[in-house]
Amino acid sequence: MNIATFTTQLKKLTHMSEQQFLTPDAITWPEHLPENQWFFSAELISIFGSKQWHELTEQQQIRLSFYEAVNFFSLNVHGEKYLINAVSSHLFNFPSIAMSEYLLHFIEEEAKHMMYFSRFCIQYANKVYPLRALDIAAEPHGDIELLLLFARIYIFETVVDEYNRRIANDKNVVAIVADINRLHHLEESRHLAFGLGFLKYWFNEQKNNIDEQQLLKINQHLNGFLLTTWKQFYCPDAYFDAGLTDCAGLSMAVFNSERAKLHRDALQQKRLGWLYQQQLLGDVG
Repeated sequence: MNIATFTTQLKKLTHMSEQQFLTPDAITWPEHLPENQWFFSAELISIFGSKQWHELTEQQQIRLSFYEAVNFFSLNVHGEKYLINAVSSHLFNFPSIAMSEYLLHFIEEEAKHMMYFSRFCIQYANKVYPLRALDIAAEPHGDIELLLLFARIYIFETVVDEYNRRIANDKNVVAIVADINRLHHLEESRHLAFGLGFLKYWFNEQKNNIDEQQLLKINQHLNGFLLTTWKQFYCPDAYFDAGLTDCAGLSMAVFNSERAKLHRDALQQKRLGWLYQQQLLGDVG
């Protein structure tokens, strides 16, 4: 993708952000949450299908689904806080003014998302779970740092968007959780279009300056980031609050289980295909 094509895409996305701005007022916040409805799609719950899952009663599974939702929303709060800080530091440093104009909308929308994710956690669980291991540091500087920054953002947003999309369409999930996931998915669709467009443009600009050794380092960094992002979904704190035992051991066991690996691989191959095609993700030996 060249700068002219990318700039055209940016102007279109800016227009869409101005015309399709979604307000959190669309969410109805009940005083109390129901105790017999799901808060997370059952098949997306981290321990779904495991021996421990089958040992729980349905009521215990529903209780766990609430804390899995709190953990998922907490992860979004931390991810978007990082994103806003990182992207803000690069505003008006980009080759196109259209990119900074779009990023101002991008940041505004992310701040709004953070508000409804954090409100759910604090209002109904009285907490936002701490970030345990999301590796967001980057060694390289300059043009490669920019590539890594937006690749990390694209990876994070793509993984959570698949969960947003599926939970928003799950009729078994309580309305407020489905609504939050739906609102987020609608605006994240634009962010993902921007993210992939930027990566295609910037990688095309930089690839002749990236030798085999640098590509391997980029690949290792992004593979590591993807792995630590996934680890956040297997949260011992959420298991403890749901009344489970040996929470750290359970987290490690389900993360390393064959079912969990197949789940992660399927989502990654389906949604992150361009990064694999460019060898920015995956095994390159």
